Amino acid sequence: MPVLLYGQATMSLHRTRTFTLCWLLAGLVLLPLVHAHGMDGEEEAQPLAPLSADGATDEVTEPQEDVAYTLRIEGIEDAALRSLLEKASQLVSLAHRPPLSEAGLRRRIDDDRERFNTIFRAEGYYAAQSEARIDDSTTPLTVIIHVDLGPQFTFKSFSIEQTAGAEDMPPLPGLLDLGIRIGAPARAADVVGAEKRLTDFCANNGHPLARTKDRHAIVDHADQTMTVSLVLDPGPELAFGPVNLTGLDQVVESYVRLLIPWNEGDPYDRRKVENLRRRLVNTSLFSSVLVIPSEAPNEAGQLPITIDFIEGKSRSIGAGAKYYTSEGPAVELFWEHRNAFGRGERVNISTEIGTILQKISLEILFPNYQRIDQDLIGTAEATRETTDAYDKLGVETSARIRRKLNDTWTVSSGPSLETAWIKERNEEQNNSTLLGLPSYVYRDTTDNDLNPTKGTRLRIAPTPYVGWYNQRQHFLSNELSGSGYISLDPASRYVLASRVKVGTLFGESRGDIPADKRFYAGGGSSIRGYPYQKVGPLDSSHDPLGGRSLLEMSAEFRARVWGNLGIVPFIDGGSVYDAVAPDFSETMRWGAGIGLRYYTVIGPVRFDVAFPINRRSQVDDFVQFYVNIGQAF
Repeated sequence: MPVLLYGQATMSLHRTRTFTLCWLLAGLVLLPLVHAHGMDGEEEAQPLAPLSADGATDEVTEPQEDVAYTLRIEGIEDAALRSLLEKASQLVSLAHRPPLSEAGLRRRIDDDRERFNTIFRAEGYYAAQSEARIDDSTTPLTVIIHVDLGPQFTFKSFSIEQTAGAEDMPPLPGLLDLGIRIGAPARAADVVGAEKRLTDFCANNGHPLARTKDRHAIVDHADQTMTVSLVLDPGPELAFGPVNLTGLDQVVESYVRLLIPWNEGDPYDRRKVENLRRRLVNTSLFSSVLVIPSEAPNEAGQLPITIDFIEGKSRSIGAGAKYYTSEGPAVELFWEHRNAFGRGERVNISTEIGTILQKISLEILFPNYQRIDQDLIGTAEATRETTDAYDKLGVETSARIRRKLNDTWTVSSGPSLETAWIKERNEEQNNSTLLGLPSYVYRDTTDNDLNPTKGTRLRIAPTPYVGWYNQRQHFLSNELSGSGYISLDPASRYVLASRVKVGTLFGESRGDIPADKRFYAGGGSSIRGYPYQKVGPLDSSHDPLGGRSLLEMSAEFRARVWGNLGIVPFIDGGSVYDAVAPDFSETMRWGAGIGLRYYTVIGPVRFDVAFPINRRSQVDDFVQFYVNIGQAF
């Protein structure tokens, strides 16, 4: 029986609609099994009629005018419940297709009342009643459905009985772990959810064929409660059996087997199966992965598993563009191969061509290097940079290990070697040759890489350097950055976002540190409203000198105001300092503005307009514009 299916190319789901249908299905599953005893004040909850597709198809012998209408639902104060009713209503969804007769309209009304009853019972309102009438004194007609919800029934008791042969099972989870609380609203979805948690618990503890054998739910109108009893059949205790792989072509089978987190004969644990599915999906090698446990064990008491693959395309090309007022336009191009040698090796060649920066980069990634969730990454890069602070022509190579500790934490470290010819303004050209050890610790709990709406990010990045720049050099560069995101509504249409970044350089004076390793601020990725790199110390020609410490901070209010369009008022602040730590007695530069966002499947397109608040004459322009893909942070 197939249990896991994933397609690499996915599309955004209508989550609220799916959520509604899940409630309806939950109600339909549970209610036909509710039993009652009328003489004792208890009644059996009757099976509900299945939902029709429309319920409003009219057969007419003569052309008639459409019966236009509006709908008003009365008696529902809870916004979430009202939303469920409106999403399930045929009167709402087919309002743009009015029926051809009043009889057709009444059929829609009757159909909606049945749908509403399903939702009421799924939400625990087993005594709910509704009345409908048509007000023909208005134009168009007004359909009025008045609802008397009555009390919301609560759980009185919830019992679980295991069938014989379950002696080897560990103690079952408590009711709270199953999502059931005595005295809480008796929602149908909570009962269905408890059953799923039960069978999942069994499957995680060596019983993958567990099922609920019987369910009884009794509604008592006298005390407005529900009593639920389940019979659990955990099935036999089984182990992992042989794994059969089908559909592999360019991907080496031994690499896929390396990702399997169990050995044949280990006790069955569904969590390990889900872990394998995630690993396979994260390789980006497959457009579809179907994990199929056998429906019956083999003679050895093992459950064989078949994994069926459809390999995705391994090569891709892409392009991007951006424009910042003080930096000019830039275009980015890349080519990537995600399975260069058959074991998920990733080769990426990219280039950026702009008025300030031109570079070409090569990166090769070897996934799961010597252990799972550990990558070996090698890079080579040639750069030409022309700014108001310096001109640079250089090359750099590096090799580093990146290890994912868990779903939140990642660490990385490895040596780098770079050499560059750097010419500062009004200075002679000098050669810089440095051996470094770039490292970082990264924590990410956000929900989206390009457009986060909740969670936090923290990055600590120390890099020691030794080498030559005019003389022998050794210094330590440290950067600490963090950002946070707070969603203000369930749909995450309104988000508060903030960030802070602090940097320090130890070991050498500013003039002895290569110009490209100093800190600079200002620009579209830093303090908006100010020219690129020009926040901080300037020389007599207003060219940036850079500094040994940095402080930046930003705050944004991201609001989706209409469809895929959003507005983002923001404020940025900070400065660069000659000292090794920020000197708060010096003036900080502040910029503010407003941005537009157009949200796409690859991230938001950003257009920001920023103004310097404490503007410097002959240095800062009145306004700066920024166009890019992705949020500012």
